[in-house]
Amino acid sequence: MIALGFLGWLTVVALDERYEVAAGHTRYQEFLAALADMRWDGISLPLLALTALLGFEILKLARRWVDTVALTYDHERVVFHPTLYKKSLKWSDVARLQHRAGGVRSDLLIELKSGRRLRVRNCEEDDVARLLDWYEEARRGQEDAEKPAPRAPAL
Repeated sequence: MIALGFLGWLTVVALDERYEVAAGHTRYQEFLAALADMRWDGISLPLLALTALLGFEILKLARRWVDTVALTYDHERVVFHPTLYKKSLKWSDVARLQHRAGGVRSDLLIELKSGRRLRVRNCEEDDVARLLDWYEEARRGQEDAEKPAPRAPAL
């Protein structure tokens, strides 16, 4: 809510030439004032760009809040949430999975056979543990491997 209020205020400052960012005594205040003064027909282009970037990040955060599933998987592939900007993977391309947890964070690391590594941040530890167990059973090729859960680690 605070971010939306700030976004609205920043939009007004960017679009209305009556508002000026005054140079102050902080490290970047003069730089910000100079950027705010770059106007075209009364519109501060740098502040408008900053507004667009902030709006994009708020939308991305809202999408993750509505759909908390970071990835889904089945016997053939792993599909990532659209906000992670990762292409789906075939299990045959995955070399190994690793879980790094500590204190506050819990990350799933996916190492590909090509040498590339993907990180899925802030996963639920129980969901990652279930995925790792399922993956190990499937790798061993056991007939009685569990079917994957329809939803996997959440952000």
